[in-house]
Formats: sequence, structure tokens, C-alpha cells
Amino acid sequence: MISRLRVDQLVEQHNGGLFHLCLKLALLVVVSLSLGGCVSTSPVIVAVNPVAETDPVPDSDDAADDPFVLAADGIALIVGTNKRRGLEVYDLGGRRLQQIDTGRLNNVDGVASGEPYLFHVAASNRTTTAIDVFSIDIRDGHIEALRSIPLVLAEPYGLCVSDQAIYVGDKEGLVQAWSWQGDGPLAEYRLGSQTEGCVVDSANQHLYVGEEEIGIWQVDIETGEKRLVAAVDDLWLTADVEGLDIYRTERRSYLLASSQGDNSYVVFDLASHKPLRKFYIAADSSSGIDGSEETDGIAVHHGSIPGYPAGILVVQDGLNVNDRGDAENQNFKVVDWQNVEALIGGRSWMRALRDFFASPDKEPGR
Repeated sequence: MISRLRVDQLVEQHNGGLFHLCLKLALLVVVSLSLGGCVSTSPVIVAVNPVAETDPVPDSDDAADDPFVLAADGIALIVGTNKRRGLEVYDLGGRRLQQIDTGRLNNVDGVASGEPYLFHVAASNRTTTAIDVFSIDIRDGHIEALRSIPLVLAEPYGLCVSDQAIYVGDKEGLVQAWSWQGDGPLAEYRLGSQTEGCVVDSANQHLYVGEEEIGIWQVDIETGEKRLVAAVDDLWLTADVEGLDIYRTERRSYLLASSQGDNSYVVFDLASHKPLRKFYIAADSSSGIDGSEETDGIAVHHGSIPGYPAGILVVQDGLNVNDRGDAENQNFKVVDWQNVEALIGGRSWMRALRDFFASPDKEPGR
């Protein structure tokens, strides 16, 4: 409540800057009314638009699953799994460059090989119960199968990698670590039910694993200690929890998750695990690119690549349609990271309000 005395004091203090003062008071009234009663803990879901999409995978039904972005020396490609047959390689415009058929590959991840333009990529093969390891040349997308690592898992499913190890999980909650050369298992981590999405935080020696109906676990790679850092609550996360990835900057890093049950994506602060923003990918009427639904895997690339100064977010689209609204085979959607950053990088409304009230008054036009 603002007393009349306080209003009189403010008028005198602002020396006749009545227009600016009235604007501030009106804003305060609006905010006061908005905050009357309890503040909701439900996140506001906002939209971003895709800027590109890949060619549809050649197989119908549930086929596309998990992407990975390969980028170095001003060149970038997207590789994605077709869990009916193998891997697909696309340029940033979404044009298919190469494909290789080695079985029902579910999840994919990779690292730079140390040789110019070459990446090592690993994928979980549900046909052969193995990890398939490939080499991809980003200059032309040429892909070569290097080795297959046999597994004793019931069915290899989720997969993520670091420079040192490949982490692969099954539908029973078991996650194993293997070397790139095929030694292992080097370690095992057990969760209570089916997992899929995972990502390695090498800087802090943490493995993040999505237990689909429970939430996101942080696992200490050395000790195996587990901590649930984001639970399925039907507010921020709605089962299934699917793809995970990490976007890094010098100031701050983010953990991203696909909340498949409500067709959205959640950005968490990596250090505190606090949820920061929830968004969905909506159709762009100007380009004719549809949005994304029922997303499985996601991938981010942090850093400048051609056409994208801050990098990109790539997501699997489970319900792909063309610009006429006709259903097509699944594909992957590309989002400019700057559009995501605009959602999470600005001041909070409360901070903006404090700054506004603290700012010196100016006459209009000055």
C-alpha cells in the first residue's frame, strides 16, 4: 500500500518529473495486483522457432531419434540416428550428405579425434547389442565404421561420451562405461528403471542420466554416488525425460533436457540445477518449417559455426509435417542458440523492475 504522504514525498523528490513518476507508480500498481495472493510455481512456457530442418529419414514410423553436432575449423555437420537402420549425416541446411546402415542405432554422441576434420562417433546398436564406433570427416560427411564393441546389456539404449569413455545404458536402469578401444566395462552405475538421455560433464567429473519416469540424476563418475537433481513434477519436467545436453559459456553453463510428455525443453543452471526457462519449438509460418513434438534426443553446439554466432540446438521431431500440413517421416529441427539465449540470458522481470525504479528520472525526449 502506498500512502498519500509517500506519494507527496515522491512528487516533491522528482521535482516535477510527473510523467516519469506516474509511469513508475502505474507499473508498481500493475505488479502489486499481479502478485496479490500466492505466486505460482508453474513455469511460463514460451516459444522459439526453428530456423532449419533436416531431410526426413527414409523410414516411416518412429525412426529418427538422437542428433549430434560435429564442428571444427569453420565447418559443421549434423549426424542423427535412424533407429531402423543406421546413421544419417546432414549439412547445416538439413541436406542429407551420407548415410550408413549398420543396424538399429538408437543414440549417438562424439568427440574430436585429434586429427584435422575427423570426429569419432559412437552409437548404441540394438540389432547387434553393441557400441558401433565410426569416423566422420566433416569436410564431406564421409563416414567409416571403425569397430563394434560387443555388450552384455539386455538392450543398449541411451549413450553419451567423453574423451575418455563411452557410457551406454539399457532399459533396465544399468549404465556401463567402456573405453573407445573396447575395454570394459570400466564402471557400472545402476538406477531404478529405464534410462536413455545422458551427457558427460567432464569438467566436474559428473555423468547426468535421465531416468525417464523419475527425473535427472547427477552421478559422480569416480565414486558412483547419485543425486536426483531434477524430478519429474509435471511442472518443469513431464515424463518421459529424454535427451540431455550441456551448453557452456565462460560465465555460465546450462543443462538442457527434453520434457517429452508436454513437448517442451527445460534449461537448468548447471552449477545449481535451478530451472531457468521452459520453452517449446513452434512452427514458423514465414519459412513453412513446423515445430517439434514428442522429442527424443537433443544436441547443442556452443560456439560460433557458419551462420550461427552462438551455436545451435538440434532436436528430434517425432511428428514432422511439411508446409502443407501433410505428415512426413520424422526429422531433426535446428534452432539458433541466440533465440534460446534471449529467453534465459536477460534480466529477470524483478531485477528489471528494481533497475527501473532506481534509475534517475529524465524529462521526455532527453
